[in-house]
Amino acid sequence: MGFTYDNSENNLANPYTPPKRITYGPESTDEMAEIWFQFVLNTTVDRAVFAEHVKKKNTEVLIQFGHSRLGRETNDPNLLMITAQANLAEGNQKVAFNTFSRVVQMDPKRFNAWFNMGAMLRSSGQNHAAKQAFGNVISIDPNDAEAYGSLGLIFMEEGNLEPAEKSFRAALRLNPIDQIASTALKEILESRRKQNRTL
Repeated sequence: MGFTYDNSENNLANPYTPPKRITYGPESTDEMAEIWFQFVLNTTVDRAVFAEHVKKKNTEVLIQFGHSRLGRETNDPNLLMITAQANLAEGNQKVAFNTFSRVVQMDPKRFNAWFNMGAMLRSSGQNHAAKQAFGNVISIDPNDAEAYGSLGLIFMEEGNLEPAEKSFRAALRLNPIDQIASTALKEILESRRKQNRTL
C-alpha cells in the first residue's frame, strides 16, 4: 500500500497557488497519511531486541524533532517539553533542566516536567530540592507511583527509613508490580527485623 501526493502546479486540486512546501508531523495542518502494522514476536528475546530498537528509534525521532525547535523562541510549554527531552536524550543536562524550569514557570501543574527535574536533581545529589520536585508531582497527581518510589529512594539513601517505608508502601499501593519499591521495602523490613533481634 502506498500514498502519493501531487504537490505540483499541475495538480488542479492543490489548495496552494503557487505550491508551497508541505510538512509532516504534529504541527502540520496539511493532509497526511500513515501506515500501521501489527505483528507478534515469537520469543521474549525477540521482544527485548525489538523493544530496544524501538526505544532507540523513538529517541532519534525525539532528538530530530527537538532540534527543529531548538532555534525557535517559544512560549508553548508543549514545544518546550519536547526540546527539553531532546536535550536530555543527548546528555545536555543543564539546558534540559533550565528548559524544564521554564515549563513549570509557565505551567506549574506540568507534573512530568517536575518529575524530570526531580530525577536530575537526585542524580546530582541535590536531595532536598529533588524531594520538593517529587512532592510537587504528588500534589498535582496523587496517583503517581513513580514519584512516591523516587521519594522513597531518597529517604532510604538518607537513612530515613520511616518515611521511606511510607513512600514505598504508597508506590506499591498504586503499582503492585513495582519491583524497585518492592525490593527496597523488603530491605527496610529485613533491616528492622535484624535490629529487633539484637535488642
